[in-house]
Amino acid sequence: MVSNGVRALILVGTGGALGSMMRFAVHDLMPYGVFPWSTLTVNFLGSFLLVYLLFNVVREHHSFEALSLFLFMGLLGGFTTFSAFSFETMELMIDGRWLLAIINVILNISLCLFGAFAGMSLARRNK
Repeated sequence: MVSNGVRALILVGTGGALGSMMRFAVHDLMPYGVFPWSTLTVNFLGSFLLVYLLFNVVREHHSFEALSLFLFMGLLGGFTTFSAFSFETMELMIDGRWLLAIINVILNISLCLFGAFAGMSLARRNK
């Protein structure tokens, strides 16, 4: 019998591993060039999926602790890259590419909020 704490660690760890592999795949498809498009893409998709799944899938289950641990803390936590966003923004600033750094901040914040709003709207429309 596996304890609840160990079960939670396995769910989060498995989801996190899969999310990290998905993030790597996006980065592999969109390598960093002049602008960190892959980070923006995964942050947008992560914001959209988190809110969409929360409103459309997880709330439908009365017992959703395991699903939440796997999806939100694990999979999407491993997939999204806010720390990478912060680092890449700092790199742009250090390189003197201030305009790109500002664009990166504005796009990540606005698109991720839009992604969350779109996920919520789509989930509500599907009910």
